[in-house]
Amino acid sequence: MFTACLLTAVVAGQPDFEVARKRDEDAVEIAVQAEQAVFTVTSPRGIGAATVHRRRPSWPATVNLRLRLRGLESLTVTSGQVTLGVSVSSSPPHEIRLSVSETGRKQEEPIDRHSRYWSDVRVLDAQGKPASGLPEKGGWFDLQLPPELLARNPSTFEIRWIDFYRN
Repeated sequence: MFTACLLTAVVAGQPDFEVARKRDEDAVEIAVQAEQAVFTVTSPRGIGAATVHRRRPSWPATVNLRLRLRGLESLTVTSGQVTLGVSVSSSPPHEIRLSVSETGRKQEEPIDRHSRYWSDVRVLDAQGKPASGLPEKGGWFDLQLPPELLARNPSTFEIRWIDFYRN
């Protein structure tokens, strides 16, 4: 169940997006410029979810997620019947894996650079410069949602994240 707390991005007097968060302490900042939207997620617990609702007629050409988390054991982005999965192993060499699943298919499939759902997952330091391993304090994970994920212009997409699996 998501909290009733909604965040909105307002451009030219009209809200472009609303975000419903699962936990009040999580934050999703929205920055919109022309045909690009950046959703920056901060989550003190490291486990959370949010639903982004589009109020404008269509999604911007570029939609980026910035995840200010120390790890990224699991990220899923669901749009319509497609779920993109991303994970970065918590131990060296911090392998990045992407997968996709579609409603009605038996299982998720690993994807590579040749997939229409591919996205480069970058680790950045506090200054926004490329980093290796996991983000240091102030750093983040950055990825552009594959255009194919929003190609059917769904009204919403859902994000779920886990920084580190806990025992």
